Amino acid sequence: MAGTIHANDRSSEAGRTAARLLRASAEHFSDPSVNIDWSVPVAPDQWFMPPELITLYGTPLWEAMDQDRRIALSRSEAVNWVSTGIWTELCPMRMLSRHPPGETVKEPAPYVRRHHRKHRLPRSAPDP
Repeated sequence: MAGTIHANDRSSEAGRTAARLLRASAEHFSDPSVNIDWSVPVAPDQWFMPPELITLYGTPLWEAMDQDRRIALSRSEAVNWVSTGIWTELCPMRMLSRHPPGETVKEPAPYVRRHHRKHRLPRSAPDP
């Protein structure tokens, strides 16, 4: 296939760059299914994030909560932060995966066209 870059092709600059990027990503890869012992139960009194970072911290509602409820809230908020981070990372990855390298995007996706048509401002303001 024309335009394909192989990491084992060290003769080209693109091949050397691909090999370097693959090595760098392999060095920083961490497999949670291997690196985390999932059989160990979570300590019930373990905070999942510092209490000062929890949204209700310092409010009357926070003061009314017992320690177990505060820890449960820290777990929920930590999970939400991680979920948001994963979602935020996946959005551009999905957009980039729709366009192979070297392909020029000549027109926006149908959603973008509909969105801009729906929210388009009038070209000129009406006369009073």
